[in-house]
Amino acid sequence: MVDIQDIRDSLQDQIVADAKELEKIKKAMKRIRAAHQRYLDLLERAKQTEERVLAAASVLHQDRYSDTESMKEFLAERGIEVEQSPPQKQNL
Repeated sequence: MVDIQDIRDSLQDQIVADAKELEKIKKAMKRIRAAHQRYLDLLERAKQTEERVLAAASVLHQDRYSDTESMKEFLAERGIEVEQSPPQKQNL
């Protein structure tokens, strides 16, 4: 039969082990916190810049005098895909 004191001792041992593990985890998190924040900042800047590129590209895509194929190739080489939409007819 399991003694209540054995259960208490096991729980205390587990608490001590978990507390030490938690301390290690927090130290590791502290070491990478700045890098993680930098990553999040860059991610936001990348999102904003990509939106700006795509907006400008969509405007040029509607211009029949723009070299959209070269622009699409340039962007594709950099991992940015411009969605194809049929050009609108312009009334002259």
